Amino acid sequence: MNNWREHARTLGAAVIVALLLLAAGSYLLFGSVGNGLKLVRAMYTIRHNYVHAPDPNDLVDHALAGMVQGLGDPYSYYLPSKEYARLTQAVEGKLVGIGVLLSATADGAKIITVFAGGPADAANLPPGAIIVGVDGEGVRGWDLPQIVAKIQGPAGSSVRLQLLRTDGTELETELQRQAFTIPTTEQRMLESDIGYLRIIQFTDETPAAVDAALAELRYNGMRKLVLDLRKNPGGSLQAVTKVAAHFLPAGEVVRIVPRNGTAETFRTTGREYEFPVAVLIDQDSASASEILAAAVQDWESGTLIGRTTYGKGTVQAILPLTGSEGVRLTIAEYYSPKGRTINGHGVEPDITLREEEVDTPAALTAALNHLRNQ
Repeated sequence: MNNWREHARTLGAAVIVALLLLAAGSYLLFGSVGNGLKLVRAMYTIRHNYVHAPDPNDLVDHALAGMVQGLGDPYSYYLPSKEYARLTQAVEGKLVGIGVLLSATADGAKIITVFAGGPADAANLPPGAIIVGVDGEGVRGWDLPQIVAKIQGPAGSSVRLQLLRTDGTELETELQRQAFTIPTTEQRMLESDIGYLRIIQFTDETPAAVDAALAELRYNGMRKLVLDLRKNPGGSLQAVTKVAAHFLPAGEVVRIVPRNGTAETFRTTGREYEFPVAVLIDQDSASASEILAAAVQDWESGTLIGRTTYGKGTVQAILPLTGSEGVRLTIAEYYSPKGRTINGHGVEPDITLREEEVDTPAALTAALNHLRNQ
């Protein structure tokens, strides 16, 4: 009898400890014990009462997606396994897909860039066209990661796209997916002493690519540079900080401020080779490309030409939840060396072009004319 009572007391103590831990965990994670119990009860109720037995893994995925979506931040979203792998590969510069760079629109996904040598290039997909359907399913109102995940798939498989051209006509085409490395730079000489460098986006590969491109341009006689950041959607913060060393004096590149208010300042040791720079920007220059443009403007180390940039002044991190899933979460805002906020405002050019000029050869002509006088 005494042993039974001892076991009962031990069991009772264990239950009390478990309840206290559950209550503490619910409070820390969900703000109150009630919120934690509400989530558990919702999961239990749906699993045991819905007319068709749901997959509990799907329920968890949708709950996590809704949790992040509830933040009201277009740059934060849940990453199930396929999307987590895709986004991790994109930062590394390696993907399996059709070879395009996309941006979100109300109607679907706009083709910003068609990468040379990819399936989209071979099919002559036109930049500016909007992907409105994938494999016969309309994508209007979808988040960009959902559209990208729908387009991507195993190398060698096919995907059918429905597109809307800029002139309003429709196009349908079938492409075969293939593995490719995202090119991050293009360079050439424009005149005997004026070079051209386009940074397509900032991945882990970009700093080395920029180093090589500038070395080649200098070897070919470059003394002035057109730096093209048009249609650059951004990318890695570490990559743009390294690239900035070619265009800024020693000092601050960007200031990152998380919610605790403790700023982290990213600095560069400064450029070893100075040359006049004209930086082309447009309304699709975003995030990391805005960091570089704002720093160049603040340090007066170059001239911005084009249109006001997109205005994405927040920093996202890909945070793992498990080995194969995670969240892309906004973790901080960034400010230019002079303390300017870019989020929702963008970076204004020093020389403004008309909207119809910014993505035409007229923009390059304006940059050349500016540099010729330097």
